[in-house]
Amino acid sequence: GEVPVPVNLLVGKEIALAGTHRFHHEFAEAVEIINAGVLAVGRIVTGVYPLDAAEAAMHAAADRSRSVKVQISFGP
Repeated sequence: GEVPVPVNLLVGKEIALAGTHRFHHEFAEAVEIINAGVLAVGRIVTGVYPLDAAEAAMHAAADRSRSVKVQISFGP
């Protein structure tokens, strides 16, 4: 839904506002579709990094000239 934002207060106090969004039910559905092989996502995953290289993964993900989707692997 809509959320009122006090823009005058933000500007007056020089407050930086950062937004984000999340998915709830859609995430589980997407995982099921991918696991079932209905949707092949391999072509858009441009990098897979182990957990200990998470910082490098974040840098790669931030560079849209070389990355579409970056995955962090938690397994062996």
